[in-house]
Amino acid sequence: MKERMAALISDIPDNKPITGSATGTTSDVVFVPKQMPECSSAAPTVKAIPKSKIGLGVLLKMGGIHNLPVLEADVLEGHIFAFEYRDAKWSWEPPAAVRLRVDRKAVAEAGGFRTPYKAQYLRAEPSSGIQPRQEYVYKVLLDTAIKEQMATEKAFLGKDSQLEQVEVGQAMNRKAVQAQVVAAQLCSLFAEKLPIDFENKPMVITPYLFMGTAGVSAIIEQFLPGLFQKYIGNEMVEEAEGDGRSEFREAALALAHYSYEYSKGKLIITDLQGVGNLLTDIEVSTDELIGEDGSM
Repeated sequence: MKERMAALISDIPDNKPITGSATGTTSDVVFVPKQMPECSSAAPTVKAIPKSKIGLGVLLKMGGIHNLPVLEADVLEGHIFAFEYRDAKWSWEPPAAVRLRVDRKAVAEAGGFRTPYKAQYLRAEPSSGIQPRQEYVYKVLLDTAIKEQMATEKAFLGKDSQLEQVEVGQAMNRKAVQAQVVAAQLCSLFAEKLPIDFENKPMVITPYLFMGTAGVSAIIEQFLPGLFQKYIGNEMVEEAEGDGRSEFREAALALAHYSYEYSKGKLIITDLQGVGNLLTDIEVSTDELIGEDGSM
């Protein structure tokens, strides 16, 4: 019997278990392979964390208050409005829904009216004409600028504004967008008058009005990397840098003069500034202080 068992065992191939009954016995005999087969469904081995890596003191500290990472940007949702000249009249286009990522750190120092922040469109309706993932600048009005505007209106109109501060800020942003779009049209007409070989013809970038929740409003436009320069101030004084006048500064002065002549003295564009030949934050001065709607 022992010889027969030994012969049977010697015939079993490795890694192939066989179950059967031994001849001349009443019990089943299970032959165990020399090596256990591999099984892909076996539970993964959990590696124990060494005691030196995490101790009782560390475990007890997990219940304390731990600081969250500093947020570098906010995500805002709202609508943008474009101001355009269509069908022989100026009007605001229907709003387009957008989602923005706006940095919390200003991209430059605050100017006289607004603080600029770098922004990206995360989502925008196709009708908006905005390019998602491209860099823009999100300009927020300073509280001091809004309060100064309210004080000026009271001084000239002889009464307090009937609008809340948020509403005054919205009105200021609307007028700023409208003024820059008008300046862009005048600049386009002026550029056609320049010689064909004139390099770096001035061009005013297109601004948009952003309206978010809780009355939030801002101006959004293309981000201009590079050295920001002011060519002409509000008082129409040339703010030259370096030796002499550059050809572009001469063109900026001519643009201001052209706007005055073209409008027959009704308005003049001032505060010409920007990066290279791309202009932004332009002011438009008119010959009437009070508009037809009773606002300044």
